Amino acid sequence: MQKKRRRGRTSTKTSVEDEIAHLRGLDLGGLRARWQSVFQRSAPAHLTRHLLFAVIAYRLQVDRFGDLDHATKQVLDRAVAREAGPVDRARCWSGSGIGGRSG
Repeated sequence: MQKKRRRGRTSTKTSVEDEIAHLRGLDLGGLRARWQSVFQRSAPAHLTRHLLFAVIAYRLQVDRFGDLDHATKQVLDRAVAREAGPVDRARCWSGSGIGGRSG
């Protein structure tokens, strides 16, 4: 990792922006390898390059800055509930792992 100066301090951490820029340049195989290093398991075979990129980039940001707080997640859940009908909402959330829900 490169050393960077931030506010007078030297940091060995790569910025999130730099890490995401690096991800943009990876092909599908490279993103699958990065997924393995981030999640400690193989990437699901059906995920496209775009989705692999988005999930890894989100995870890098969560690891560095923290995830959304519970209240914010609830606001987003209510917004999805208002926008989606009962059938659509069930299809979106059921078993997907989105928003920390399953089944």
